[in-house]
Amino acid sequence: MMEAQQDLDFLTLTIMVTVIFLLAGTIKGTLGVGLPTTSVSVMALFLPPKIAIALVVFPILVTNFRQFFNAPNRKPVAIEFRYMGIAIFISLALTTVFTARLESEQIRMVIGFAIILFCLTSYAFPNYHLPTRDADRETFITAAGFLFSVGSIPLLIGFWANGMLSLDLGMLSMLCIIPTLIGFRIGELVRHKLSAELFRKAVLLAFLAAGLRLIWLD
Repeated sequence: MMEAQQDLDFLTLTIMVTVIFLLAGTIKGTLGVGLPTTSVSVMALFLPPKIAIALVVFPILVTNFRQFFNAPNRKPVAIEFRYMGIAIFISLALTTVFTARLESEQIRMVIGFAIILFCLTSYAFPNYHLPTRDADRETFITAAGFLFSVGSIPLLIGFWANGMLSLDLGMLSMLCIIPTLIGFRIGELVRHKLSAELFRKAVLLAFLAAGLRLIWLD
């Protein structure tokens, strides 16, 4: 975090990162997705993308494990999505190899375009990424927890092996679990009290703005 692109002191960076993970955890707890999209896209505006990606590894692992193992329907969901889980495990294992070889600007562009693509497909097919009906929301959240839990394992191992996740960054990533879990719990509490459609549109708009900002970052 000392290598922030802008002239920010450590205290300011700590506060900013804490708030970002609190917000990202809230979105994750409410929608079941959005933790890496929120945290990485915003942190990449003032931190090197490789550091932003490394910081999110342990929060992703912990929140998705919690999301999946706390679900009452976890066993049938895991069976139904087992092949998709295998595909995600393999693809993310390969992704960690190529990510380490990219320059920061290239990673930022990839993240930006991926976020924009996510927003466009979520808007065009709302029931595919961010369900709007209460009936299928819980199944979606359980499936997201399962798939991202599976995917976080090769990310952790791969980033550690290729040097992106150093001991210092790993410890900082573990500290980021605290605000993430606080936000995650807040999101769980408001999940059934908030209009899913309204929240979905607000999140997609915020993601789209972040993606565009990453692409056209000075």
